Amino acid sequence: MRLTIANKLFIGFLCVIVLNAVYFILVNKPGRIGEAVFLLGRQNDLGDRLMLLKTLQRDREAAALRYEKTAQRERPASFRDDGRVATGLLDTLRGLADSMVRLDAILLPPDEYGSIRLASATLADLLRSVDSAGGSWSALFERLIRLRDPHCSFKWSFSEPMLIGAVDSAAAILDGKIDSALSLAGHLSGERTALIGVELSREKRAGLAAMLFLTVFSVLFGLVFSRTITTSLRRLKESAGSVGRADFNVNPEGYPDDETGDLAAAFFDMAVSLRKKQEELIRSRELAAIGEIVASVNHEINNPLMIISGNAQFLEMSMAEYPESMRVRVRAILHETERIARITKKLREIKSPLSGNGPAAPPPSTTADTR
Repeated sequence: MRLTIANKLFIGFLCVIVLNAVYFILVNKPGRIGEAVFLLGRQNDLGDRLMLLKTLQRDREAAALRYEKTAQRERPASFRDDGRVATGLLDTLRGLADSMVRLDAILLPPDEYGSIRLASATLADLLRSVDSAGGSWSALFERLIRLRDPHCSFKWSFSEPMLIGAVDSAAAILDGKIDSALSLAGHLSGERTALIGVELSREKRAGLAAMLFLTVFSVLFGLVFSRTITTSLRRLKESAGSVGRADFNVNPEGYPDDETGDLAAAFFDMAVSLRKKQEELIRSRELAAIGEIVASVNHEINNPLMIISGNAQFLEMSMAEYPESMRVRVRAILHETERIARITKKLREIKSPLSGNGPAAPPPSTTADTR
């Protein structure tokens, strides 16, 4: 397929446009950085809910402590209300933590982000242990309420101070687990933030690499394309200089098959035509010079030859009484003048086609032209 300059330019610009589109897609694709931002958002949501659970835990502990000291009847109701809210919040936290574990398993490669996946699984296990510790603490507090109820006929096997100590111990265990969960959630938020930084750096490097590749490709394409055109035009300029110096030995090979090649072909056709014209002009000048020489030779020979021939004929007619040997010599002079006349006649026949004055003369006769 023949590629013209316009086609080459179109293909080059099309490649640049495609590479620009690829660069735009690489820079703006959601990729892993979008996934990391999504995971960080869910992680921060989990941390906020843990902080709310911590606040509810403090309220419940305050209600339990006041009940332990004052045995106020409204405190258990407040404890139970906050407990129901905390239970619902803890269920949400556990579901959120489990979904984070599944998302980490899907979105994060284990060989690169195994620590985040492990910490996320540990947090989910820790939230389950928080649920278990919360249930144990609530059960012990309910036992304390029943122990203080005068209408309860069932008596516990341990005393009220021992039960209060067990309630406080269970509350401390629950606090520790919630604090551990909060600390681990904060650590995970930091890890996920660092993950976003790493992915941002990768995306930046990939974008810079794509931009560098696009720039290098554009520069190389421009250089190759412009060099192809300028090299061909420079060769044509040098060939034109050679033709201007009457040197028609130019090389028509090596030009591209486009408009530049067409221009070169036309130029070399012109050079060939000029060379033929010059050869014809030189030949015509040479032939004209030969014709002038022939005319001069004819003139310089024929004039004395006519005199010699005329005198010899006169002698021949006047020597009737002379010896034969003398008449033979006179006839020899006439014979030689006739031979020279035939030669000059041939020269005259050559002069006509050489000088371009008409068609070639007929073949020379054997008779001498003595005039």
